[in-house]
Amino acid sequence: MCEYMYFDSSLGVKLGANCTVTANCTSTVLNSDCTGTAPKKCTCVYGYVAKSDNTKCLVKFNGTCDNTARECLPNATCTNTLCMCNTYFRPSDNGTECHDILINVLRNVQTENAGVNCSNLMKSGATSMTVSVVLMMAAILVSLTQFTDSFERNVVSHERQIQ
Repeated sequence: MCEYMYFDSSLGVKLGANCTVTANCTSTVLNSDCTGTAPKKCTCVYGYVAKSDNTKCLVKFNGTCDNTARECLPNATCTNTLCMCNTYFRPSDNGTECHDILINVLRNVQTENAGVNCSNLMKSGATSMTVSVVLMMAAILVSLTQFTDSFERNVVSHERQIQ
């Protein structure tokens, strides 16, 4: 017999695998369902997203969570019973990922400088200025993110008090 909150994986299937009934999925992965037309597949129920290894369904951004059984998606934490992206991370449009905003800024700079010999970047005054501007923009973006995160948490808290 398995410990509490653990399942005998021999009874069920992973997310994305073929299934015939919901029990095939839920016996292995909480918050999953057997959906679609033949062949049916194990998928996460609404409000959840599959972990990268297809072994768990994680709560999407802004989804209801607690600090016990339900886990938030990567780069997010359960804050005031909602999965919120961590500092310096922003949710994707569909809420299935929290992206590192600083990495995105640096990727944009890298794309703009594609084909440039990076070892010579700091020799040019214009390029040094570009790097300084990018770093300044990143700092502003971080400040805006912190403000937005704080604002979103206050709005959610206020909405809950109204209910």
